Formats: sequence, C-alpha cells, structure tokens
Amino acid sequence: MKAIALWSGIGGGVAAVGPLIGGWMLENYWWGSVFLVTLPLDILALVVGIIVLPWHSSEEKFSIDHIGGILSVLGVGGLVLAIEKADQGLTPTLLACIAVAVLALIGFFWRQTRAPRPLVVIPLAKARTFWVSFLAGSITFGSLIGAMFVGQQFTQNVLGYDTLTAAAVVLPAAIMTAIGGQLAGRVIARSGSRVSYIIGLAAVALAFAVMLVTWKAGAPVGWILGVYALVGTGVGFAATPASHCLMSSVPSSNAGMGSAFLDLTRDFGGAILQALMGGLLATAYAASLTTAFAGLPADEAAKLSDQAADQITASYAGAEQVAASYPQAPASELMAAAAQAFTDGKSLAIAAALVLTLVGLLLVIVVFPRKARELAYYESIQQSA
Repeated sequence: MKAIALWSGIGGGVAAVGPLIGGWMLENYWWGSVFLVTLPLDILALVVGIIVLPWHSSEEKFSIDHIGGILSVLGVGGLVLAIEKADQGLTPTLLACIAVAVLALIGFFWRQTRAPRPLVVIPLAKARTFWVSFLAGSITFGSLIGAMFVGQQFTQNVLGYDTLTAAAVVLPAAIMTAIGGQLAGRVIARSGSRVSYIIGLAAVALAFAVMLVTWKAGAPVGWILGVYALVGTGVGFAATPASHCLMSSVPSSNAGMGSAFLDLTRDFGGAILQALMGGLLATAYAASLTTAFAGLPADEAAKLSDQAADQITASYAGAEQVAASYPQAPASELMAAAAQAFTDGKSLAIAAALVLTLVGLLLVIVVFPRKARELAYYESIQQSA
C-alpha cells in the first residue's frame, strides 16, 4: 500500500509540476523547447530500464488483440473529438465523430466477449471495485488537468499573470497531491478505499465550488493557491485508492489489464475533462461577447467590422490583437468585456466539472463496497487465480 500511495502521489504531483517547468521554459527559451524538455528523461528511463528491468518474468506467450486495440483508439479518439467539436453545432464533422465513437466502442465491447485473449476481461471489469474505481479515477485526474487547463488561462488572461507566475501558482497542487497520497494510504488501511475516495472527491468538489465563487477579476492570489492546494489534496486521496483497487481487482495473470486501466484514468480522464471544459469555456466566451456586441449603440457597432468581431469572439488572444489597433479608451473597454466573457466561460466550465465530480462522489457513496466486502472480493480474486 505504501508503494501504491507513493506511486500515485508522484504521478499526480509530476502532472502538476509540468506546467511550472513549461512556464519557465517559455519565459527563457524558444516556445518549442517545452516539447523537448522530456527527451533527456526519456533517454534516461530507457537506459535504466534496459539495465534494471528483466527481459523476461515468467510471462506466457499469447497473441495480442490488435483489433480490439484499434477499435478502442477509434472509439476514445472519436469521443474526444466529438466533445471538442460540439461548440460548432450539429455539423457533419461532429456527426461523423459521434458515429465513429459509437460504432467503434460497440465493436470494441463485442470484440472483448469473443477474442481468445481480450484486452478487457468483461467479468472482471464488472466488479464494483473495478469500474467505479475507473470512473472515479478518471474524474479525479480529469479534474486536475481541467483545473490547470482553465486555471492557467484565467490567471494569465484575466488576472494578468505572466507565464511563469501562472505556472508557479499550480505548485501547491503538486505538493498536496504527494502529501494526500501518503495520507490516503493510512486511511485505506484503516477504513477502506471508499472513505479515501469520499475525502478526495469531496475536496475536489469543494475546490471547484470555491473557484466558481472567488475566481473573478482582481481575485487575490491566496484564493488561487488555496484552490490548487485543495485540488491536489483531493487528487492525492482519490488517486491512491484508484491505483490500489484497479490492481487488486484483477488476478496477477491479468495485471496488464489493471495497469492499462490505471494509465487510462489519467489519459482518458484528462482528455475528456480538458475537451469538455475547453469547449464550454469557448462557447460561453463567444456567447457573452456576442451579447455584449448586440447591446452596442448603432454608431459604435458600425465601427466594428465582421472580421474583427469574429476574431474577438474566437479567443481572448484575438481580442488582444484587435484591441492593439484601437485607441486606449476603446481598447480598455474591449479588454474589460473580453475579461468578463472569459470569466463567464470559466464559470460554466468549472460548474460542469463540479457537477461531474459530485456525480462521482455520489457514485462512490452509493455503489462502492465498504471495507469488509472490498477486502473479501480481493481475497476471492487472488484465490481464484
């Protein structure tokens, strides 16, 4: 349990440290350097892996379900793209993405019931300790990624932070994720995974609620730091039981399935929440500015070309570019409207994340087994292996 707690804490903490490193790189080097910063670490990990890890570990030789793998990529990829394209309306592209996602995911689950060596053993995945942990873990990691994605834009666009400062205020999330992960290990040992999940998801929900109320123009830095600390605490407490439950819910012969779903909580949760929150932010931002333009006097509206209006409603950066060509007074008014529109978009995105987190919390409270039944299931799984 200590190893899993350390693993989960480091995993979530590193995700929060990444923006800090990226912010420093952007302040001092070419923007493309952020994509190269992991290269030395990749090489180091490869070398250490070759030296330390065994080439074989009594594993069986079996065929890989490549068809299932392709279907899963198409399904998840189509779903993420559909969420990203939803703000553009019911376009042919959106319908195509939805169709690909639905058909591919149906095909994937059909394939898993018939493949000789499926990627997902459906009877194991049906266990409450498994599928609830996957959903709760996805919401947890998605909340961390979504909070950073929206939060860093908000602190730069609305609060005027520079790149490095916007990244630095995320640091409490990294610290508290590591601390929360260690504390979660003790909670799980004493009270079971269910209690740790409840603490973690409740902390994340509280963070989103505070963000919704306090993150406005002129918000003090204390509220920014406090929210990120709460998010990190929640991630630490919820990510640790997710790791523990997913690996304990499968026999050792299916450890690859547990490990794959554990990685998927980060990748799937992050992709879905980032796409959802980003789409809602963009939609609300454009709608708020469109409403503001509709209320302009006729003479002022005539001065704003269609191209400029489209550029302003497309993004905050577009509003900055248009404002740069205006005299100081109109430019200030434009940027104030853009900041308010961005705050409106942020609020909608955070509200959606809050609702999703509360759904996850309710799911854990109602469905996830208490400690005695949880441990009994793990024991039965290991005995049947």
